[in-house]
Amino acid sequence: RNPNFTAYGNVVQRPIMDEITVRIIPDAMSQAQALQNVEVDFIDPTADQDILHTLQGMPGVEYAAVDTAVYEHLTMIMDNLGPFDPAYWAERGVANPEEAARAVRVAFLQTVPREQIIDLIIDPVAPGSTTRDSWLIIPGAPGYDQLTANAGIDLFNEDAAATLHDAGLDEFLPIDVRVLYAVQNPRRAQQFQLIQAAGQADGLFRVIDEGDETWGVRLRQNTGSFDVALFGWQGTSTAFLNAEANTITGGFNNIGGFSNARVDELWAEARTTTDPARIQAIATEMESILNHEGFGVPIFQHPGLIAWRDDVQNASSISLAPTIHWNFWDWQRAAEN
Repeated sequence: RNPNFTAYGNVVQRPIMDEITVRIIPDAMSQAQALQNVEVDFIDPTADQDILHTLQGMPGVEYAAVDTAVYEHLTMIMDNLGPFDPAYWAERGVANPEEAARAVRVAFLQTVPREQIIDLIIDPVAPGSTTRDSWLIIPGAPGYDQLTANAGIDLFNEDAAATLHDAGLDEFLPIDVRVLYAVQNPRRAQQFQLIQAAGQADGLFRVIDEGDETWGVRLRQNTGSFDVALFGWQGTSTAFLNAEANTITGGFNNIGGFSNARVDELWAEARTTTDPARIQAIATEMESILNHEGFGVPIFQHPGLIAWRDDVQNASSISLAPTIHWNFWDWQRAAEN
């Protein structure tokens, strides 16, 4: 704590705690074990059935379900000479490599069992959960239902075998697809198993496990070692432009090499547009392009879970970053009242 700091307006007060130590523990069960052993006081683990059951039986600990701004998704890699890259199909003499790559991206996404993931993994932790069907608008927010009804997300409910057949790619089946994900995250590992089983069910794809503890490093390196990445994006703002870096050409979070001139034009217009009706139209057209091109697919909004030692007061979380750290200046122990 800075002894010279007094307050910042009426929001950030002088912290009560003299010192706060932040530990990075990637594994959720290891977080819970550290909490039980009083090695940490406050955790923000990945919410799944195992961690929930563990916390429910833990003495001296309180927990709460919270909303998050993180959503799970798949991003396709289009510039790695893999099956989602037109260069892959040009090398194999396919007449229209751009369309072939697009068809393979769409077909793979058509095999992703989003509803099954919700039913088996998410709903037990957060009953009533549904798939997230938009890249730009959070479920339940104004405009979400209108956008998802008109942006072509239903494309991913169509038959993957027919998509590949219509593209003239039957002779190339099964197509190898390498999936990168955080292998140490049980929820991601479970999702991969469902995605792998569904993708291989009809002999369309050979889904290869590229799960890695250092997945985040590989995600940014773009060395061509994977074809699709399963991970989460976290909102840091409620503004529409919060998602620009994900899909604009050269955007920091555009790790798949996606580039579309019309999407770039729409982002340029969105920066100077305040009319709600026009913003809705921009979002709908943009998402229609992303779906048609097989940019990827959103899967679900993350259910959140926090837990803390019962002598810690004022522990809470907000949906946007910095989540649990948003009110650190209010944290204190009961004995310090």
